[in-house]
Amino acid sequence: IVDILRGGALDETVKWPPQTPEAAVHLEHWMTVTSEGALNSLFASKALEKVHKLLDVGGGDGTIALALTKQYNGLKTIEPAMQASVFNLPNSAALARKNIAQHSCSANRDCVTVIEGDFIKDATLPGGHDCVMFSRVLADWSPDHCSLMLKKARDALVGNGHKTGSKGRLIISEPLLEGNRNLSLSWEYRYIFSDTFGKACYKSVDTYVDILTKLGFTIASITPMSDDNFYTVIAADIDI
Repeated sequence: IVDILRGGALDETVKWPPQTPEAAVHLEHWMTVTSEGALNSLFASKALEKVHKLLDVGGGDGTIALALTKQYNGLKTIEPAMQASVFNLPNSAALARKNIAQHSCSANRDCVTVIEGDFIKDATLPGGHDCVMFSRVLADWSPDHCSLMLKKARDALVGNGHKTGSKGRLIISEPLLEGNRNLSLSWEYRYIFSDTFGKACYKSVDTYVDILTKLGFTIASITPMSDDNFYTVIAADIDI
């Protein structure tokens, strides 16, 4: 800590966006080994039970998308089968393609595909999906950045050629300020020595609800954090 406070370099810094394939491996491994809690929260919320085409924004190496399609397609809970697209930066997208090829989620090897892009710099998000999900993405960004990303999600859902009268769904699965005030402080302090993400960015549920309401969404459900993990899942719908 003394060396760092004196301006010394960090040996293993997690930066976003990752600049090299090796940096992407470091970041996405970090996200993969901590994915169990996020998946348990999503399953408990039941927010994806009627989703057919999911866009997982910043979806890492595809671990979350693979697990979701396997869960819902295996249980035959939706028809037609769920398909998912992982949207991520090129180096991370390469990892996702490799992971998907190694872990086919069903007889249909195309149930999870990969789209390259930058959710911050790109003007739009890919269309053609009935659900856009941010899982463990928004917590690292300020409310203003979150508002911009959620607006892109809304625009990607609305007017996609779906059946008139249908709805698009937005899912946010993130640690919120409620129930996590101590964690927010310790988390930010811990990671100032190892990453270059934003600081003090845990936001309240009211912050997300306010942003979503102003964008025209209707809150469908809010599944609070449990004793097993610290993620809250917000599901919001919009006419498309």
